[in-house]
Amino acid sequence: MLTQGEDSEAAVKKQAIESIEEPRPKTEEERAYCNSLKGNIAMLKSSPRLRIKNKNGEYEILDDAGRQKEMARINKLLNEFCH
Repeated sequence: MLTQGEDSEAAVKKQAIESIEEPRPKTEEERAYCNSLKGNIAMLKSSPRLRIKNKNGEYEILDDAGRQKEMARINKLLNEFCH
């Protein structure tokens, strides 16, 4: 027989598992954001030379290291918001 503490702990674990298994439906805005991120990844993979705007508002051309860094940043966002 479970005690009150064990019973509530089991309920919390069950709720956590259910929330992982049943992702909430995405809003139209969230889907658009995820699609935009996926498009950015595709562009980074396919274009040999990309120009991006830096913090100062100036454009710079990404080298291979910059491209990899940007892909890692976007993949992190995809994993965080789109799965």
